[in-house]
This record gives sequence, structure tokens and C-alpha cells, in this order.
Amino acid sequence: MGLHAWWVRWFRKEIILTYRLSGEDIQLMKLEREGKSTKEIAAALGISPASVDSRFQRLNAKFNQPNRRATAQLAAEYGLLQDGNEPA
Repeated sequence: MGLHAWWVRWFRKEIILTYRLSGEDIQLMKLEREGKSTKEIAAALGISPASVDSRFQRLNAKFNQPNRRATAQLAAEYGLLQDGNEPA
């Protein structure tokens, strides 16, 4: 079981590094996964709604997904949205 846990941590780290994800990117996807609206996400992160949309366009391209729901779903499947996975 220890090897599996190590591999999962390594895989998460590699995805974060490869896609150059920030802690705010991960938080953005977490909030989307929770079903928050653009305005709610913007308020939670202290950014404009236009910035939320822009960041999701960038993340959608990185993850090769058609929309933000699919991007957040894939991030969850990769284990990126669990606590303790944000980059420093």
C-alpha cells in the first residue's frame, strides 16, 4: 500500500508541474466542482468574473477539455482537488 500512496503523490506532483498549475488554479477547479457560479468563484478568490472565465479557458486548453465542468471533473479524477495537493 505504501508504494501505491507514493505513486499517487508522485503522479499528482508531475501533473501540477507539467501543467504548471498554481494553488489558485486548483482552488478554481475545486470551487467549480462544488457547483459554484462564476460570480461566487470570483468573490471567493478576490478576482473578477472575467478573470475566472479567462483562467478556465487556459485550464481547458491545458487539460484538452471542452468546458470547465469537464476540466474540473478530470482534475478530480487525477486526484488534484484533494486537500494538501496545492503547489507551494
